[in-house]
Amino acid sequence: MLTIRDKALEEKLKQLRKAIEIVGGNSLLSKLGSEEELAIFIINNALSDLSEDIEIQGKNYALNNLLKTKINYEKNYIKTKKIFLQKITYKINKYNTYLDSLIRKYKKTGGIEEYRAIKEEIEERYSMDINSFILSEIEINKDMIESYYGEYLNSKKEDFINSIISSLI
Repeated sequence: MLTIRDKALEEKLKQLRKAIEIVGGNSLLSKLGSEEELAIFIINNALSDLSEDIEIQGKNYALNNLLKTKINYEKNYIKTKKIFLQKITYKINKYNTYLDSLIRKYKKTGGIEEYRAIKEEIEERYSMDINSFILSEIEINKDMIESYYGEYLNSKKEDFINSIISSLI
């Protein structure tokens, strides 16, 4: 059993876990489980004769490149969030009268059921736009979209959907 006592190293492992998820390695992460198992996997890869890289979806990634990918993803998320937000809210305002009625109802009552209905409608109707934004670093296989989402990307998706709702209300 590996015990990590260095907080900086522990934080790097958490960032690496997020980076692996960003590039589509959620299935690898589900096999590994904890940060300790991820650390053991990395050490085994580094010390084996095979490769120092991690293969995810047919591509090899060096550890430092994965960490850079995570940073670049965060920067891109911040830069392009407003553009995708405007794109989706325009579509909603222009074409989705059902969602417009749900929003009016929510403004009157402020109920959680109405909020959930709005959220579900946005997730269902605009899933292609949301997925193209959130999963921008992954070559998407449309049959497996839900398998790409892990804890980190789900939180990004949740944040984005909440931003859409806030801009509509």
